[in-house]
Amino acid sequence: MKAYPILLFCLAGPCLGGLYLGCDTSTADPSGTGAGGDGSGGADGGAGGEGGEGGEGGDLCGNGVVDDGEQCDGADFGGDDCTTYGFAGGQLLCDLSCGVLPTGCIPKEVCNDGVDNDDDGHADCDDATCTSTAACISPCDDPVLLSATAMGFAGSLAGHADTLQSSCSTTSGSEVVIQVAGPPAASTLELVLNSEDDVTLSVRTACGDATSEVACANDQGASGGETLTLPIGQGESVFIVIDAVDPAATGDFSLAVFL
Repeated sequence: MKAYPILLFCLAGPCLGGLYLGCDTSTADPSGTGAGGDGSGGADGGAGGEGGEGGEGGDLCGNGVVDDGEQCDGADFGGDDCTTYGFAGGQLLCDLSCGVLPTGCIPKEVCNDGVDNDDDGHADCDDATCTSTAACISPCDDPVLLSATAMGFAGSLAGHADTLQSSCSTTSGSEVVIQVAGPPAASTLELVLNSEDDVTLSVRTACGDATSEVACANDQGASGGETLTLPIGQGESVFIVIDAVDPAATGDFSLAVFL
């Protein structure tokens, strides 16, 4: 029996079931050894993604070593101590954020504020740290010495002792003493003072003796300018006292001396 129905189906179009893409009209190879077509390879795979960046380093505060951006770490203060921060002594502390805490430091004694700043039981000039400072040494022990015929001196009231009292003021603050050497012949002493603070200007023949005062001026009040003119004997050395009226005065002054 001949297979005509199959041939007619094949001529009608592609074979069903995916067995054929089209009807093959070529002559069949009797030996069955015909070569098949090479199939092309699939597309290459995509390139691999880049590696991720490394994470940031952890917080170094707490590792016991002072690193950049830290004032301290544990007991490491980078060589600093309380004196670095203006204190007399004591022990620095380090907080949890690696910042310095000076709460364990001992403050320096301020030698003219009436307070026991370092809490050692001794205030101001009674404290051993103050005994050799200008604030605790009488200005009569180390006066400024002038000896020329036309003289001048500029200075500050800051840090000087308050040990003298002028007769023309009921209050007193820091004072500076200037000694003028006696002239070779009797003369007239003229003093011109300019000051940022209200001060008295006085003259004594014996620095530490208030009763030796021979002249005192306190006329200008807060303007701070005072003048004095008085005779001076041959070879007579005198002491010029510039004394602040306000105990808290720390301003600058200038004095012109003519002899």
